[in-house]
Amino acid sequence: MPGSKSSARPRWYGYVVLAAGFLIHLCLGTMYCWGNLTTYVTSYLRRDHPNVSYSDTYWVYTMAPAGQALVMPAGGWLQMTFGTRMSGIGGGSLVVGALILSHFAVKSGIPALMMSYGFLFGVGVGVIYTCPVTAAITYLPDKKGLVNGVVVMGFGLGAFVVNFIITAYLNPHNCKPQCPGTNSTYPQFTCPSWTPLPGTNTSEDPGCDGDHKYFPPTSDIPDNVPDLFLLLGLIYSCLIGFATLFLVERERVLIPCSSVSEKSEDAEEEDVEIPQKTDIQSVGMTRADVPTLEVMRSKLGWLLWGNFWLTGVGGLFMLAQYKTF
Repeated sequence: MPGSKSSARPRWYGYVVLAAGFLIHLCLGTMYCWGNLTTYVTSYLRRDHPNVSYSDTYWVYTMAPAGQALVMPAGGWLQMTFGTRMSGIGGGSLVVGALILSHFAVKSGIPALMMSYGFLFGVGVGVIYTCPVTAAITYLPDKKGLVNGVVVMGFGLGAFVVNFIITAYLNPHNCKPQCPGTNSTYPQFTCPSWTPLPGTNTSEDPGCDGDHKYFPPTSDIPDNVPDLFLLLGLIYSCLIGFATLFLVERERVLIPCSSVSEKSEDAEEEDVEIPQKTDIQSVGMTRADVPTLEVMRSKLGWLLWGNFWLTGVGGLFMLAQYKTF
């Protein structure tokens, strides 16, 4: 893998790569922020399109995991060809670019936002997702569980952390969305930064009648939605840009077979491993332990796929709507 290996780095550098992977996945996992972000984005879109609802903006989020799943197989090829660092830079650039484009796309409407914050963001995630794991395992081949656990922990924590940033930036008073009410007057909406429309009876409870809750389009809460994408793009560019500098795989040192026995003790003392190959297979990783076609012919393979699919679909439904109920 050109441009992403170094023979001078010791085993402990794997933990540096691990920390970098955690930072990268902290950014990637923010696709799960959509359940919180959609209340603000949908309310913003309703300014020009009053009939837009959460069922419409749900498609924005749907495009992200679709783009990720579509590109992840190619992500492995990119790493084999260009190395983990260059693949990480490419994937990170797509993620940041998607956020910058979303600043303009959200002003255009749902289709443009689907392509930027949805599909393009997901493609970037698919490219960079496995880069930290691939790099870290070359240093820590006997700690695959630790490597995967720490990196994916960052993915899970991303939404938890960034949701605080989103709320603080868009809704510092933590005002609650309300039912639109008659003629979208939002009679139950109260917020220090908003003045009710003239003639609004704020004591009236209109009832939702099956409708969802939104922020009033005339309030200032949705105002900063476009700039939020720029803010997140700036944060992610700093974190991902810094972290990808450390995505360097450990190059394996080749020693002639005739001298292996003589140098084995010195290699052990200097923490130099003596593999037979210089590619990923030398650290115990293979392209596929079981051929794909064999898995597709196996009943167990389909059961595992079905279990993963059912679990994933249920989780994605909740992640996209957890604040709209």
